[in-house]
Amino acid sequence: MKFLNELMNIIVTEGTQIPKVQVERYISPILAVFLEDILYQLYKKEYKMISPEFPIRKGSIDYKSKRQNQSTNIDYLMYNKTDNKLVFIELKTDSTSFKSSQLEIYQKLQEICENNTTQETFGELLINDLKKIKKASKFKSKYEYIISQLDNSFTLINKMEIIYIVPKNIINKVDGKQVLSFYNLPKKLNHFNNEWQIIRKYLVQLDEN
Repeated sequence: MKFLNELMNIIVTEGTQIPKVQVERYISPILAVFLEDILYQLYKKEYKMISPEFPIRKGSIDYKSKRQNQSTNIDYLMYNKTDNKLVFIELKTDSTSFKSSQLEIYQKLQEICENNTTQETFGELLINDLKKIKKASKFKSKYEYIISQLDNSFTLINKMEIIYIVPKNIINKVDGKQVLSFYNLPKKLNHFNNEWQIIRKYLVQLDEN
């Protein structure tokens, strides 16, 4: 575990002290490995990772956007198998870079999901949006890959929830039912628990960030 300790020390302990180092970018793929287990331990429900950096069509969250079929990304899209809900997860590692406008994307998606009056489900809307983004993009194969990972059951989903993982210093600034600080993350996991002990030890440092 010496390598993992050194890696996390470079990312978190040293990284948070260095200008321009984007700790969140380094932490995000590491946390993705554990998220299914983390959420199970917290909520006793089954979760599945769908995609990190899931693309959201700008035209759906802002009809005035001049770039309707371009995308903005959310940190993780997961599936709550127990409740048949999509789960949108926002990760913040630096309280000084927090902008309420970033949370508006999630809130707008919540509004779209709850107030949907079309014949398509929320899941179908997201898939159709991906197809529109793909058509306008130079990177069609990457969007096609995401689409290929979504089976027919995705089109039946018509509910969503939002989970925020943020430093405790900004918990009160986040308007949401499920807001977690890094200290709130479980101390033990079923998978890769030894590695998680080291990783969590460094993640809790971000609560003071």
